[in-house]
Amino acid sequence: MGGGRLLRQRRVHAVFPILAPSDRVAAIARYAKKFPVVRPDRAPALIRAALERIAWYELAPDRGYFIDNSKGFGHRDEIPLP
Repeated sequence: MGGGRLLRQRRVHAVFPILAPSDRVAAIARYAKKFPVVRPDRAPALIRAALERIAWYELAPDRGYFIDNSKGFGHRDEIPLP
């Protein structure tokens, strides 16, 4: 076989807690800034209804890794997180 490509990637280990109601409002506002079609004041009724039904989560990473197989199969370095 041979000719394999070198693999370089980032991996994150995280928990995903559901946002509290007060944080949910801010998350929807940030999402709507990026995707104006979902702005509550301009979105079609179907999209507004969907936004009310979904759960919003926070990405809370606790560990990160950079995997670089060019340094050996499965080589990984931990990325310090704040």
